[in-house]
Amino acid sequence: MRFDMERNISGIGRREFCRVAGLGGAAILTVGVPRLGASDFDPASLRSMELDVSYRTEIRDLPKDAENVRIWMPVPPNSASQHITKFEVDSPVRYGYTRDPAFGTRMLYFETDTMEPFAVEARYHIARKQTGIQKVELSEAEAAQYLKLTKKVRVTPDVEAFAR
Repeated sequence: MRFDMERNISGIGRREFCRVAGLGGAAILTVGVPRLGASDFDPASLRSMELDVSYRTEIRDLPKDAENVRIWMPVPPNSASQHITKFEVDSPVRYGYTRDPAFGTRMLYFETDTMEPFAVEARYHIARKQTGIQKVELSEAEAAQYLKLTKKVRVTPDVEAFAR
């Protein structure tokens, strides 16, 4: 039996994990902003920011019949809008790099048959520039790839219209 990380991330569900991570990210973004009244700060005036990021996952409470653990962690790309430096990985289990076959996203891949609790962490410095909304033209085949239904994602007619 394989342990399903989608269902169990350190005892909380994926949706709750993403909600908490999003709130934490919002808090991090506001740390460097001077304390101003609501009418004194215009978010559009923020042209760039730099952050030190720690992406840590603790694995514990594995099912008794689990045979192995596999974890994929996204690696942020360098692009015109962001530059990644000082990328470091701490892991007591073996890991390597791979790419998502559908979208080409670079990922860290961890695997072990050890059922003892452990943690993996990626740390990096990110410098981001404001880019605004950029319209990208997609072919029908490319759009279909992003709109592909899965067991966990539903696309409503409104979402499909917006994506096109």
